[in-house]
Amino acid sequence: MRHSSEHCVYHRRMTEPATSSAIQVVDHGRDWPPRLGSLGYQHRGDLGIADREAFLAPRNQPAHHLYLCVENSLALKNHLAVRDYLRTTCRTRWLIPL
Repeated sequence: MRHSSEHCVYHRRMTEPATSSAIQVVDHGRDWPPRLGSLGYQHRGDLGIADREAFLAPRNQPAHHLYLCVENSLALKNHLAVRDYLRTTCRTRWLIPL
């Protein structure tokens, strides 16, 4: 099946974030919405998708989506499938690695 470029997502090069720090992977904890809140993220709940929590990006950061997904969940598999689809079908590739 062939896909036209009109279905692809085009992105402009993003500026550097206003803040930066090392990424740290930690075990799940009930305090992660308050921790992300201290960075300016607003917890929006699962928005109707099980095993996924959505967060609104802080105003001082480039526009982006942040989702926390349960490991091996359908929500995570769907997000990765969309990412992989876009990587393999779009003529214009993402300017920022996914």
